[in-house]
Amino acid sequence: MGCRKGRYFGKVPRVSFKATWVRRAVGMLTICVLGLDPRGARASAPDLLGFGARSCAMGATGVAHASGYESTYVNPAGLPEAYNKRLTVGYVFGDFELGMSSNIRRIRPPRVDLTSGILIGANIPLNFAGWLRHKMWVGMGFYLPTGVVTRARVPLPGQPHFSLLESRTQVVGVMVAGGVEPYPGLRLGAGVLALAALTGTVWISADAAGSIGSVVEQQLIVDYAPIFGVMWTPPWVRRLTAGITYRGESVAQFDVVLKNDLGSALPLGIPKMTIEGIAQFDPQQVALEVAYRPIRGMVLAAQIAWKDWSRYPQPTKNVTDAAPKQPSPRFHDTVVARLGLEQVLAVKRWRLAFRGGYWYEPTPIREQRGLLNMLDNDRHVLSVGFGAALSRGLVVPFSVDVFFQYHHMVVRRHTKDQAVVAEPGADPMLVQYARSSFKTWGQLLVAGLQLGVEW
Repeated sequence: MGCRKGRYFGKVPRVSFKATWVRRAVGMLTICVLGLDPRGARASAPDLLGFGARSCAMGATGVAHASGYESTYVNPAGLPEAYNKRLTVGYVFGDFELGMSSNIRRIRPPRVDLTSGILIGANIPLNFAGWLRHKMWVGMGFYLPTGVVTRARVPLPGQPHFSLLESRTQVVGVMVAGGVEPYPGLRLGAGVLALAALTGTVWISADAAGSIGSVVEQQLIVDYAPIFGVMWTPPWVRRLTAGITYRGESVAQFDVVLKNDLGSALPLGIPKMTIEGIAQFDPQQVALEVAYRPIRGMVLAAQIAWKDWSRYPQPTKNVTDAAPKQPSPRFHDTVVARLGLEQVLAVKRWRLAFRGGYWYEPTPIREQRGLLNMLDNDRHVLSVGFGAALSRGLVVPFSVDVFFQYHHMVVRRHTKDQAVVAEPGADPMLVQYARSSFKTWGQLLVAGLQLGVEW
């Protein structure tokens, strides 16, 4: 459990009571991957839900109060808050119910994969001598979607889809960080977030008998993004802690080249094609947070975060150079506000934590009035959680934590500007979906369980 008796928390009150197989491309192309969907601005599960059972239950806060392995993403400066070696294993499950209505009947309802992933975390002290003794820690965090590593699907141009939610949580995330406390009350941390990307080649050729076959070569590569954080507890106000975290931009691309050597097997030549775009995108962001402890065992947290969505590039590039130029997605930056609450009670040798939180996540996608149909909604998120930890002084040999999140998607309408849709020379593939109006809504239900041991 994340909150323990320590230097800055005070005492708590007592009460009496598979990896997915890469599928073959036959004919033109079928790309399969492991946890990302390039239909839009896919981002990792930690960016969508938070990281760690305690943070997820407290409105995805933690920049000023995180400790243990969840600090590897939330704020690496929280690693020195731990006291002992700790190993954590958890499981996250989510059901995304997305709705879309349109005046074009042939548009299919959104296909959304269920969220299902394993959390693994560890934090370990570095036993240096001298003034660094007990002041430097390293931590590792892993989010492993069950059955996949990274996935890339190429949608039809202009096809309506939920750009930020479909398959968003199905990408492997690896976080490694270190933290140090050079001065009492001041903690510094740095780490890296690693995400998978895809590159490869599809070679189509004909043998001597005239049979056409294909050979697929795909490679997983890694994209890295830095994470830096600071926590500060003023010596004159030890109930208050301020924190700041910077996370760099993470862009995982997919790039598959389709080549052929068909010669005289076909009456018409097939040009070289490139399937290229963005499989996953986490914007660079800065989060500021204040945590206050008004009474023993209670933590109140308030956070504001800026996300640089305006740098989001074209999600899917043209397959051939002759294809018409695609409109720019034109995402805009967002500001996210979060609140978190925790109350810890001591019952004999157990510490029970009751948690709650809320945040508001505005969408970076503008109203789709033109040829594009990248859909998304503002979200109100409520979170609750509970934790129980067996306490033996400063050692917590066993703990269990659970959390639940409800994401309400505000109903949104997209009305097309017919002057834009009817522009001369517009791509017919885009126009066939653009003469329409959309209404979108939905909800996300997410739950998680986490077990921890310490020694």
